[in-house]
Amino acid sequence: MNDSLILLKRLLGMELTDISKDDILLHYLNKTKGNILGYCNVATLPVEYDHVMVDYAVYL
Repeated sequence: MNDSLILLKRLLGMELTDISKDDILLHYLNKTKGNILGYCNVATLPVEYDHVMVDYAVYL
């Protein structure tokens, strides 16, 4: 499990062992990354901004 998914689950109050919605959460993390990359017109997102991506995924 990647760090972003773990943080997302914690922010949403989910148990880390609950994998029933991992595919949906990963979808939102990927959608978030695509939105940020497109908005900023960049090809990659520095690791320092992973927490921003997770915060935005919570919003979505």
